[in-house]
Amino acid sequence: MKLTPKQTELNERAKAVREALENVSDCKTFTIDSMFEHAPDGDFKWQADEAGDWHVYSCGEKDCDRQWHKIAYATSLKRENGKRSIEYASCDEDGDWDCISEWTDDDASEETWILQEMANELRDYFAGWARYHLHCFFDGTDVLGECEVGTTPEKHLKHAEVMAKYLK
Repeated sequence: MKLTPKQTELNERAKAVREALENVSDCKTFTIDSMFEHAPDGDFKWQADEAGDWHVYSCGEKDCDRQWHKIAYATSLKRENGKRSIEYASCDEDGDWDCISEWTDDDASEETWILQEMANELRDYFAGWARYHLHCFFDGTDVLGECEVGTTPEKHLKHAEVMAKYLK
């Protein structure tokens, strides 16, 4: 079956989004010192009582009907008796919190993997939503119910393009 010029154009645009997603690289890693750069002197506690905006990801699990899920992240910083600490946590759609990592001044080394994850958080936000809207464009279903009823495939593609532009 021959594609219409409009279908060909949409497929080319989707291909450009996929290429942008394939060329995403890590952001500059945070350091412990940079995390505390703007913290007040003395003891303080910045406790994340709620997580940030929803990120989306595809779990890829064969027995999962939905495949797509939402998760949000929160970072808490404190200095108590001169000792600094960081807690990085996630919260899923059901409100279940999970501590991903903790670091304190007593640790022998910086948690470089978690500092990289935290640095990439904004990048992952845009990449996840771009991937999700590409899924909606190709599959035609909004399994997370994030868009208005009747959102067209072309509108999903436009959402993916908007998210992908922030990955550059």
